[in-house]
Amino acid sequence: DGEYAERPAPVQHIHHQWKPEVLFIENAMPEALRQALQVRGHTLYPRGFAGATQLIMLDDEGQMMAASEPRVIAKNRQLQQPVTSSAAEQ
Repeated sequence: DGEYAERPAPVQHIHHQWKPEVLFIENAMPEALRQALQVRGHTLYPRGFAGATQLIMLDDEGQMMAASEPRVIAKNRQLQQPVTSSAAEQ
C-alpha cells in the first residue's frame, strides 16, 4: 500500500535497552500503558524524547517513497540557523 509512507508514525516511542534490561519511554506515554508495562515486569525510565522514525520504501511501481516523523521535521526546522554572509566567508 503506497500510502503507508504518508501516514504519521506513532506519537509515543518505547526504546528497549538490552543491558541493562529497561524500557525508556517518552513522558507523554499514557499512564494506563505505563501501568500495564510495569505489571508485566518492565522497569520504566521516562525521558523527553526516545527516538524518531524515518522510512524509505518502494511502492508497487518500484518508485522510492520517503517519510519522516512530523515532530522530527518540526524540531529540525527549529534548529536550523540561516547562514549569513560573514559566516560563509569564515
